[in-house]
Amino acid sequence: MLFRSTTDDDGTLITFSLKGNGYAEFRAAEFDNQQAGLDLLGTDRSSTLAIALKGGDAKASFQNAINIAGSLGKFDAKGSSFSGSISVAGPLSDFTAADLTDLDMTIAGVGPAMKFKAFDATNLRLTTATPIASMDLNSWQWLTDPSNQILTENQLSTLNAPWLGKLTTKGDFSAITSITGVGAPASAVSGVKIGGAFSGQFSVVGGISAFAATSIDSGMVLSSGTIGSFTTANATDASAWARSILKLEDRKSTRLNSSHSSVSRMPSSA
Repeated sequence: MLFRSTTDDDGTLITFSLKGNGYAEFRAAEFDNQQAGLDLLGTDRSSTLAIALKGGDAKASFQNAINIAGSLGKFDAKGSSFSGSISVAGPLSDFTAADLTDLDMTIAGVGPAMKFKAFDATNLRLTTATPIASMDLNSWQWLTDPSNQILTENQLSTLNAPWLGKLTTKGDFSAITSITGVGAPASAVSGVKIGGAFSGQFSVVGGISAFAATSIDSGMVLSSGTIGSFTTANATDASAWARSILKLEDRKSTRLNSSHSSVSRMPSSA
C-alpha cells in the first residue's frame, strides 16, 4: 500500500509504502521541542515498511520520530539515513538503512533473531529485546557531542541485546556493548569481525566464540565465559578478560592485557 510520495530538494523521489497488515499516519510537530514523525499501527510480522528512492542523488535523510506500535517483519530503507528515534513495540525481523546518526533505537518485543544492516553508525544507541542473528555495518563510531548535556560519554554510542550472532564491520567499532546472554542458543556472541580499529567495549554474560579486530586501541572485551579465539594484528592498551581464552593471537602488541584460566597463544609470526 503506497501511503505517501514526495520529492526532495535534489530531485529524489521518495516513496513510502506499507505491505501486509497495519496502516501509517504522518504526525506533525505540535510543539517546538517535539519531532515530526511517522506512526505505524496494527502491524505484525507480515508487515514491511519500505522507503524507495529514485532519481536525484538517490539518498534521503530523516530527522524524525518513527513509532511502530506493533511488531514488524521488515524495515527496508536502503539509501535512507536516520537521526532522532525509532521505536518498535514488538519484535523486528529485518532492518536495512544507510547512515544512523545520533539515533535512539528501541526494539521492545522478544522474537526470533533479527538481521540488522546499515552503513555508518555514529552515536547510535540501540537497545533491543529481540536478539540479533547478524549485524553488518561499514563502521560504528563514538564521537564526542558537546551539544548533548544529558548523556555521558559512555552513553553516546551503545548496543544492548540479549545475544548476538555475527557482527561484521569493514571499518572501526567504538560502541559500548552489553550482551546479557538471555536465551542464547550456545555462546552469547558467535563471532565478531572488525575490519578497522576496535576502541569500544564488549561486556558479555556468557561466552564469545570468536573475536577478531584488525587493530585494538584502548578496547576492552569482558566475558563471563570462554572466548574461543581472540585475534588482532596490532593492540595498543587493550584488555581481554574471560574465564578462559582457548586461542590468543596478537601479532604486534604494545600492550595487551589478558586474564583467563587457560590459554593457547599463537606465536607472533603466525
